[in-house]
Amino acid sequence: RDWSSDVCSSDLALNLAKAAGCRVVVTSSSDDKLQRAAALGADVGVNYATAGDEWPAAVKEANGGGVDVVIDSVGSTWAGSIDACAPGGRVVVFGGTGGAKVELGVRPVTLGQVGLLGTTMGSPAEFAQLLAKLRLSNATLSEPRRELSVDSHSCD
Repeated sequence: RDWSSDVCSSDLALNLAKAAGCRVVVTSSSDDKLQRAAALGADVGVNYATAGDEWPAAVKEANGGGVDVVIDSVGSTWAGSIDACAPGGRVVVFGGTGGAKVELGVRPVTLGQVGLLGTTMGSPAEFAQLLAKLRLSNATLSEPRRELSVDSHSCD
């Protein structure tokens, strides 16, 4: 599986994806954040500030045809997230920092057979279940990953 993730709000998703054996493509407007993501194990970084409206194409190019899952915490980027997906991909949305309304074209979703899943962060018990399913423990994470996983939302 391939994943795309915004660095600041998704350090935890990056860690979990890598622990599950995924190839991870990270998007950010900051080269510093992309470097941090690379240190955490991201395979590819795409700077959407320099790529502009072409960032979904850059994600697809970097991954040879799109990603299977996009973790989107912004909300206003749904159209680009859908465009970055491989056929049959999924966009998982857990935030709306980019605004409360999104405009989407129907065809990229239906023709690409892309799923859109809204979710919450979950409870500590649900997080423990997730870790158990991945057979992930602090012993399997390197020190930088463990540190950022615990406090994944305190980004500069």
